[in-house]
Amino acid sequence: MSDKFQLLLKQIRFPEDHDAFKEIKDGSIETVKLFKSNRQWFFVFSFPSVLSYESFALFDSLLHSSFNSLGAKAFLRFV
Repeated sequence: MSDKFQLLLKQIRFPEDHDAFKEIKDGSIETVKLFKSNRQWFFVFSFPSVLSYESFALFDSLLHSSFNSLGAKAFLRFV
């Protein structure tokens, strides 16, 4: 797991004891673009295999709610 991705998982409070963590933990952040004026973050993530719907939904929900609570928007893409 990359250090940046590990930090992001902690920041969004992804539960390490959840079954989805097994799929998510080996991901990485390929690129991040920040547009400060709009408070928009664009992430490109990479995972060794396709995520299950449940894992994706939890990750997506936690990412968006964390950034929304900061008054920012997060957008994501997978490669």
